Amino acid sequence: MMPTNPADLETAYDAWRLAADDATDALHAWRSSPTATRETAFTAYRAALDREQHVAQILAHRARQAS
Repeated sequence: MMPTNPADLETAYDAWRLAADDATDALHAWRSSPTATRETAFTAYRAALDREQHVAQILAHRARQAS
């Protein structure tokens, strides 16, 4: 197996940090949303969590390749 470029790992980490921050922001938006928009805010939060999980899997894959 060909070793991963360290820049690929750094890029994956940066993408994960951004996705995690987005999920945190979406959580705060959901928790502070008025009742009328709470369902929509929850849907946005779940989508942000799904994106963070997907990017975390990519990061883990690249980290395994780099070791």
